[in-house]
Amino acid sequence: MGTTLTGLTPATTYDALLKTTDNQPLTTTRKVITDGLGNDSALSLATTSASITGTLAVSSTLTASNLSGTNTGDETNATIKSKLGAATTSVDGYLTAANWTTFNAKVGGSGTTNYVPKLTGASTIANSQIFDNGTNVGIGTTSPASKLNVSGDNITVSAGYGIAFSGDQTRIMTPEDNVSGALIRYGSGGIMRFVNGSTEHMRISGTGNVGIGTASPSNKLSVVGSGYFTGAIITDSSLNVGTDATISGSSLLGSYGDNEYLLSLNKFTGSAYLNGNLSIDNQTTALTFNSTGLSFTGPLGMSNAIFGATNITGTGKLQIANIGASGTLNVGSTTTATKRLELTADNSGGAENNTLRFVNTDTTILANEVIGKIEFFSNDASTPGASVKAYISAGSTDATPKAYLDFATDRVTGTPIVRQRITDDGKVLIGSTTDNGSTNLVQVNGGLDYNIVVRNVNSNNFSLILTDKGKFLTQNSATSATITIPTNAAVAFPIGSQIFISQYGAGVLTINGDTGVTVRTRSTSRQPNGRFAEVKLTKIGTDEWFLTGDLAL
Repeated sequence: MGTTLTGLTPATTYDALLKTTDNQPLTTTRKVITDGLGNDSALSLATTSASITGTLAVSSTLTASNLSGTNTGDETNATIKSKLGAATTSVDGYLTAANWTTFNAKVGGSGTTNYVPKLTGASTIANSQIFDNGTNVGIGTTSPASKLNVSGDNITVSAGYGIAFSGDQTRIMTPEDNVSGALIRYGSGGIMRFVNGSTEHMRISGTGNVGIGTASPSNKLSVVGSGYFTGAIITDSSLNVGTDATISGSSLLGSYGDNEYLLSLNKFTGSAYLNGNLSIDNQTTALTFNSTGLSFTGPLGMSNAIFGATNITGTGKLQIANIGASGTLNVGSTTTATKRLELTADNSGGAENNTLRFVNTDTTILANEVIGKIEFFSNDASTPGASVKAYISAGSTDATPKAYLDFATDRVTGTPIVRQRITDDGKVLIGSTTDNGSTNLVQVNGGLDYNIVVRNVNSNNFSLILTDKGKFLTQNSATSATITIPTNAAVAFPIGSQIFISQYGAGVLTINGDTGVTVRTRSTSRQPNGRFAEVKLTKIGTDEWFLTGDLAL
């Protein structure tokens, strides 16, 4: 269409031509161009340019590669108007000049490349502390070396929140920010490791066990190496020590009551006290051991028992060689005792190694103060019930070193009574604890009843033997018989020994001394005064005897 349509009238039905809707020539009145049949078909202008001096109205789509028009002074290009209206707060549309002025006044300011901006006022922006170089984010630094790099201060997490990690091989780094300087590492299996440089010092396993010096903690706390505690170690369960336990402070094991524990140790070089039961190898006695024994340098005090199989040794305090499995104790020997307590020692050469000693440490001893005591206790259910039934006690006579020894027994009262006392000067008081002032070595408060032993001699002649001392000898012979008193060198009767003799048979009995033995008597015959007469021999010297009684003159 290189020519201008003028006022010619085209054919009304020729579809190859264009025509206006009223089929009239083009005038100043806007026309609608259709094909020759009056159809609204698409219109393409196959030309490099088309110039329209007025307004071009398109009811459908206008496709053009370039549009130009007259500059009105407000825009650099031609104004193209459509049915799109101006935008409002609720309807989309084009921005008016007033709208652009309002928009430009909303936010203003400037910034630096890679900084995340922030509002510094109601309508101004500037740089924030966050630096994003497209790979890493830094806070307080323009050279972030990791995904998030914080420099210059701490990270504070409010109560109730935390830092969450996901995935394996998570690390909390040192300022050097390298693997060898990592402080805490969290890896596969839920293991958290605490390292210094490249050396691991502690870890928490996936099961919650803590290991110090070990990579395989088998308990809630496993320590390989020594541990030092300046305070108390308190446990309500068991404490297992593999080798040595060194305690420089105090240790309390097991809750037994208010301020009481099953085992309380104070530095171990001082004293160890058992307030209840300590079980080793699952025993229930006060102290149990089954291997190399118990060794200590201070006293061992306990309120229950010791049970074990081998040795207890102590520096000057307690030395026990063998404790039998049945509860017997042999002190001084590795041989199992047959009794509850056996003391074994070599006393050759006059030694006193097998001595049981009671030591009273009181330096201002008073009269009747107990120095040592052995009690015999019975749990008898009958009256008076469980009580001390007897005791042996050593006490002080007065403030001097003098001492006495008491022997007490009980029948029904529950309190033993002293039945016999050996005084500091060797007197034996029976039935009383008070010396009556006599010079007699034996004082009896009450009757004295004893039975003399009778020995029947049927032989005609015999010599006295040592076991005849204190006996009543009856000579039962039908013919004459002789009793000979031996010399002291042959039979050493103690001076003061007495022997009672009677002629029981019809044979005449004569009493003579052996060569070197002197017999003092009023009787020249040295014979009892007939059958059933009684005489007495009393030794008054080394080889000197008295013969008294019913003698024949």
